[in-house]
Formats: sequence, C-alpha cells, structure tokens
Amino acid sequence: MDVSYEEIRSALFSMGPLKAPGPDEVHTLFYQSQWSTVGLDVCSWVRTVFSGSFLDHSINKRLLVLILKTRSPKLLSQYRLISPCNVLYKIVTKVIANRFKLVFPFLIAQNQKGKKSWVAIKVDIKKAYRIRWDFIVDTLLDVGILSSLSNIMWNGNTTEEF
Repeated sequence: MDVSYEEIRSALFSMGPLKAPGPDEVHTLFYQSQWSTVGLDVCSWVRTVFSGSFLDHSINKRLLVLILKTRSPKLLSQYRLISPCNVLYKIVTKVIANRFKLVFPFLIAQNQKGKKSWVAIKVDIKKAYRIRWDFIVDTLLDVGILSSLSNIMWNGNTTEEF
C-alpha cells in the first residue's frame, strides 16, 4: 500500500507538538522541527510498515498514566487514564485515521450522522482483554477496509500484548 511523503508529513504536522510523549520521551515537536533532517528516514520507516512489515513491538510499547480529575481523588473513577505512545506509532495511526475519514462518509448514511465529529469504539477497560478481536477484524474487512490496513492495525497480533 503506497503512502506519499506529503501524507506522512501532513499526519505529523497535524499533531500537537507538545502532547504527552511516549516511553521514548520524544515529543512530536522534535520530529516537526527536525523534519528536514529526519523526514526521509521517517517516511522510509512508515512506508516499510505499510508495505507489510510488522511493527517492532518496542514501537508499540506504551505507558499507562493516571491524570487527576479532582484535587483529592478517592476513587479510581476520579482519574482519567491516558496511554501515550511513540510519535512514529502516532504517525502510522494518524495516516490510517486520515484514510478512514475518506471512507466513512460512504459507509454512514446522512440520517445516521448525529455529529460532524470523528467515530470511536469505546471499550470498557475491564473487558478489553475479553473482546473477540476476530469479530472486530471481520467487521473492518466487511466494510471494505483493506486486509493490509487491518494487518497494520493489529500488527499480526491480537493478544493482550498488542
């Protein structure tokens, strides 16, 4: 699957420069400010992923971080859970999300649209590892998401590690 230089660059530059960095502690700002130096290498890596190579599992490692919702939390529900990931991983997922944005208007009828915003699948964290991943994959394939794109999203691995 071809990914253009501009598609990759656009994905990177549409991200907030100082959002929470992943485990490698590198902010998006680094890649944005050093694009003239690292751009070709980043594009080469992203294209390798889209050509069918599996992501190195170290790229997909994330932290679980609890953000306070109140000053003196006493319950877990008073925290917001975030899971920052590496910028390279974010670029790949942003390219995929941008491609979904082009497809979804054809899959969702005008009368089904409640908002003009994006779509999300929310999974209860307690049930996340009991989900039938084959159902999710089959659903994506049934609506016309290419199997190569589906393989990138699952990285060939639907275990709790992924």
